[in-house]
Amino acid sequence: MPDYRNVEADVVTAGFPCQPFSNSGRKLGLKDPRGRFYERIEQIIKHFNAKSFILENVPGMTKNGGNHRMSQLADEPQMIGRTMQVLEGKLAKLSDYHVRWFEVDSSQLGSPQVRRRVYIVGVRTDLANSHDLRYDEFFQHDFVPKPFTAIADPECIDNTTLQLSGTQARNVRRFMTEAPSYKDGMRRVGQAYLCEGGNVGQAYHAYGMVPTLTKIWARFLPIYFPHQKEIELKRVPSIHERDFTPHFRYYGLGDLRRASVREAMKLQGFPASFIPHENDRLAYEHAGNAVNAKVVREIAQHLLSLIK
Repeated sequence: MPDYRNVEADVVTAGFPCQPFSNSGRKLGLKDPRGRFYERIEQIIKHFNAKSFILENVPGMTKNGGNHRMSQLADEPQMIGRTMQVLEGKLAKLSDYHVRWFEVDSSQLGSPQVRRRVYIVGVRTDLANSHDLRYDEFFQHDFVPKPFTAIADPECIDNTTLQLSGTQARNVRRFMTEAPSYKDGMRRVGQAYLCEGGNVGQAYHAYGMVPTLTKIWARFLPIYFPHQKEIELKRVPSIHERDFTPHFRYYGLGDLRRASVREAMKLQGFPASFIPHENDRLAYEHAGNAVNAKVVREIAQHLLSLIK
């Protein structure tokens, strides 16, 4: 076992449990033992005398707990709840670090997934100043929003293991009587439907973005691929086109299938060279729980440039 006691870390990264703050959880915040895991992360930062760090969690943590007050560490002025106030207080005690946090949507960096997350970044005061942690310093490139087709795997076209069950396909097509709805670049096909067992689902047009992946949703994400004649007739919308009247073939000839493991990983910003777990169920769970690699890569590159 290597002795890390004298090792100084360049960047410590951590995504502490989101269940205490997530909209899909009970929002117990710091009353949930998982909500106090930051304390362990702080120990790691100090143990390795980290030159910088990146922490990630869901946006819900910023408003959790009520008693809203003005943030002291947010990149832009905003009100925060009790949970974030306590966390900011702990972060402020890291007197050897400049600390700031901001919210990033992975779609802003070219990922076809609308995934909003809070990123808390810190750098040692002997290596940089607080201005170096402004949002604009991390994200200086102009990224073009991309639809799901940008990461779609052509080898999945005839993959029968990704096809929806007869019931699922019928449920989706049952509601395909109107044009896809539009929100934040996502184009939902049909409406939410109730599957046997109580699961609610919907499909998303491949020429739009998809919603946030989760541990469960990652492996059930249905994607609608338009029929070739829809494309020839230029009935496929751009990612910015809000109003869209589909061709009549939209209702019957297009293909419905689930996103593959490889596609789920690409949605999370992992490179094509990344090797997911050989068990698909676990691989989908890993994708849903992962921090978006594209966002972290941009943040880490800037931190490393400061350290150099």
